[in-house]
Amino acid sequence: MTDMIDSAEMQARRRYLLTNLVRLGSLAAVLAGLAMARQVIPGPTMLGGAIALGGMLGFFFVPALLVRRWKSQDGKVEE
Repeated sequence: MTDMIDSAEMQARRRYLLTNLVRLGSLAAVLAGLAMARQVIPGPTMLGGAIALGGMLGFFFVPALLVRRWKSQDGKVEE
């Protein structure tokens, strides 16, 4: 019984950590993209805008997609 609880708790901790790492990585991409778009970091302005936009999309949508995938996997019975 406790092994199952410990396993579920560890899985929840890993998922929480992964979700937050995705958000932090996306935030870093947004900041780097904005810095590139403003010519603080050398590089093409349009590329900086694209990186910032991709980071914003990743920040808002990737964690939700991960949660949806995890919920669908948890509903399946493993044999």
